[in-house]
Amino acid sequence: MQKFIIRRLLSIIPTILGVSLVVFFMIHLAPGDPVTLMVGDDATPADIARIQAIYGFDQPLHIQYLRWFGNAIQGDFGVSIRQSRPVMSLIWERAGATVELAFMGMFIALLISIPLGVLSAIRRGSWIDMGAMTLALIGISMPRFWVGLMLLIYVGLNFDFFPLFGREGSLFGGIITFFTTLNPHEFITGFRYLLLPAFALGTAATALQTRLMRSSMLEVLQQDYVRTAKSKGLSDRVVTFKHAFRNALLPVVTIVGLQFGYLLAGAVVVETVFSWPGVARLIINAVSQRDFPIVQAGTLLVAISFALINLIVDISYGFLNPKIRYD
Repeated sequence: MQKFIIRRLLSIIPTILGVSLVVFFMIHLAPGDPVTLMVGDDATPADIARIQAIYGFDQPLHIQYLRWFGNAIQGDFGVSIRQSRPVMSLIWERAGATVELAFMGMFIALLISIPLGVLSAIRRGSWIDMGAMTLALIGISMPRFWVGLMLLIYVGLNFDFFPLFGREGSLFGGIITFFTTLNPHEFITGFRYLLLPAFALGTAATALQTRLMRSSMLEVLQQDYVRTAKSKGLSDRVVTFKHAFRNALLPVVTIVGLQFGYLLAGAVVVETVFSWPGVARLIINAVSQRDFPIVQAGTLLVAISFALINLIVDISYGFLNPKIRYD
């Protein structure tokens, strides 16, 4: 196991290097000058040259990249051009909101998709199966921004329990506060603000995982060892949950890992609709403002998150199926 983890961690290095190269050179080669946007059209050429020298934009691109990447591997991603603050401090301020949103979106997706997928497989061809697959098809087809808008119009405007925009409190922080002080106020507040955007974010993941859970469960239920278990007189519940369910989870776990990475990276639409102060919204604003350091740091951290999530997924296979070895 240790050798496998070390090999996988080493394999992440070329990925990070490739992503950093592509992001750095693509954003620098795109039209538009961040210094001109920052100082305005009235700035003199001397002012522009002075500011470019401050940020190192007067040097060749390969020199800029080597300097930036050398600092980045030490945890220094530079200073925001527009906000004049360290990039990592801006990202860490918003990272909790994005991670919280992604976790809640995935939790909602798993809470709905796994029981529904298993039930559809067990009741194959029934009205439950057809209804679940119809809902899954609709869920995959609906864009997240549309789901978010519908939730705002038909749920947020009609129920005072759900705030429309922004974020107040923290769900994770509220859990800690509740167990330390037995005060549920922060938890309830964070939950109220989080539920609608998390549901909008997790809709597509719910639909995909439901279909995958159903197909995986159907395949496992046709295996010889399942038929043998049934022939021994074991109940359907024991056969389903003790013999079939764990093996059916293996392909679902793979998709869950990838989907969680997509939720972290693709939350920008939901964060925009609900004015959620997350990292994805920070990166999109930085793109429009040509704030190179934020875009570079945010994209690189998303790539690292994807790689680490895939590693965790691979490790989890051994817990779901002890026959899997990493040698």
